Amino acid sequence: MKNLSAVTTDDIREAARLHDELGEREFLSRYGFGRSTKYRLELDGVSYPSKAILGVAHEFATGTALVSEEFTGGLQETVRVLERLGFSVSGGPTASGTETEDRDHATYMLLWNPSNFRWDDAHRLEILDASLDGETVEGQWSIYANRKQIRVGDRIFLRKTGQHAPGVIASGWVVSEVYTALHWDQTRPGETYYIDIEWDAMLDTEDVLETSALASEFPHSVWTAAGGGASIPDDIAAELERDWARHLASEIATGGGEDSGNRAYREEIKREYGEVLARRRKHQRAFRKLLLAEREHRCAYDQCDIDEPRILDAAHIIPDSEEGEPVLENGLLMCRNHHRAMDLELLVYDGAEFHWSGDVTPF
Repeated sequence: MKNLSAVTTDDIREAARLHDELGEREFLSRYGFGRSTKYRLELDGVSYPSKAILGVAHEFATGTALVSEEFTGGLQETVRVLERLGFSVSGGPTASGTETEDRDHATYMLLWNPSNFRWDDAHRLEILDASLDGETVEGQWSIYANRKQIRVGDRIFLRKTGQHAPGVIASGWVVSEVYTALHWDQTRPGETYYIDIEWDAMLDTEDVLETSALASEFPHSVWTAAGGGASIPDDIAAELERDWARHLASEIATGGGEDSGNRAYREEIKREYGEVLARRRKHQRAFRKLLLAEREHRCAYDQCDIDEPRILDAAHIIPDSEEGEPVLENGLLMCRNHHRAMDLELLVYDGAEFHWSGDVTPF
């Protein structure tokens, strides 16, 4: 049973020590948490994944660790508990409403030229599959430009280069500091710089987002940079995010191209999930990306203060079971509790206001 009030400062420090002993990758894997890309616990000069630390600290306090689904990682629980205990949390507004010292996320463009680097097909398929369940897949990518500026929580777009079908093919979030490892090109001696990325969207190589219109509207060196890591100005990043969400939704709706890669991909999905389930989940994933690009990041129910994007769902105003389309005009961002209440018709939206049904106590 969840009892966050039982967690003490000593429990948090014990969890942090365990994190240090295991390393972040093993720590998160052992307890079933994803990488924290927004809110980070700052403790003794070290940055920790705030939600995972609190979940494991709960085990030191009560004997039972919390899994990710049992509590929220944003302002509503994790940040509030950690600040109550006197800890500093970076990466967003604090529970008291003041801004932390960390800047908002920056956006960078990485590059992939298939002629120079053969990206493992199995890994790309894994990212494609994960998007059906609203999940992410971690990987690494090389970076050179802005390697001293890029930080955990920054946004990444990956642009496919070369003469055949260039354009944006994937997106994700930075989940590590820059580090060095052997150069990806085995013909080149020595090491190069890398970051770990939590990929959240991937398209087939033929279905990329073509960027010439954006480049024409927003002339900038980011579209022609020869090296990966170019910084994308905020105004261009906002437009790119919107175009990317719309393009993903369009590709899902049309089913993408008919090349052999797409056919093989769809056959893999049929075997693992079933064709109907796969299409439904792909629609929902693309629908949510569209709403996140166009709507304010907070629950649409006006009595709810939840504004953590990672726990906001895409809700249909007209249910998809009644042929409601996954378009902006038919969508709301909702926290999972109020989304579930809408699904059960406990909470009804009439197009202008929310109404609770019968004798339901509003929450």
